[in-house]
Amino acid sequence: MLPVPLASLPLPPSTIQALSAAGYETLQDLRGIPLEDLSRDYNVPMSMIQALSSSQAPASAVALSQSLASMTQGRGVDKMTTLCDPLDQLLSGGITLGTILEISGPPGTPKDNLAIKICRSFVASQKRVLFVDFQNMTSPTALKGALHARSGSRLISYLKIHRLERLMTFIHNLSSYLTKHPEVSLLVLSSISFPFQTTPDLTLQAKTSLQEVIKIALTKACVSHGITIVTTSQLATKFLNSDGSAGTFETGAKGIMVPLLGSLSFLFV
Repeated sequence: MLPVPLASLPLPPSTIQALSAAGYETLQDLRGIPLEDLSRDYNVPMSMIQALSSSQAPASAVALSQSLASMTQGRGVDKMTTLCDPLDQLLSGGITLGTILEISGPPGTPKDNLAIKICRSFVASQKRVLFVDFQNMTSPTALKGALHARSGSRLISYLKIHRLERLMTFIHNLSSYLTKHPEVSLLVLSSISFPFQTTPDLTLQAKTSLQEVIKIALTKACVSHGITIVTTSQLATKFLNSDGSAGTFETGAKGIMVPLLGSLSFLFV
């Protein structure tokens, strides 16, 4: 893993200066230092350090070049209908249990409606669902009402997270949460790109590092806990020049739609 400069992280300038004065230049330099000491002495947000540090365990980390299909080789392939016939056809019969599905689309497309349909499918099979809303795209009342069955509401839990720091705290604690709640079969991360959109000071390098942490954590959750994960995110317009290089609105020869989170994509629909 390449060194991650502390200056690229979304930390207060005073914190970065204090860490630099103490001889710490990269995230890797902080390895082995008690997290409580960093939080107390240098005003480093505990959740941020915990989340980023979790990506620095090469011996136990899942290789990102390794597909979920190869990591789960030998397991039976079970599918669950998405309650959307075109999507079921695209997925060769439905969403494969124990994998990650990312649903991306332009603003206004029914990404979250599809996610809610998948929730209905799981609840109808008496499987527990955790729904995490990052952009107020729904509400507990609307979500439970969409299940069309009062008895199904007890099988779905709703969590609202808007800030990037809380998102990273959630990701850091995800494995322990699933260990304590093995009955959860489906995790829906609705509008997961929103916390990144509302953190304008985040550098590209810091954004990439955080996305890598999320990607590893979600992949581990699928492999270790057998959970199915559905994420929704917006597509953004990327302009390309005639030679294929990145362009602008003025110079671009064409525009293409790409997932807003870029490298976080697992399966694009």
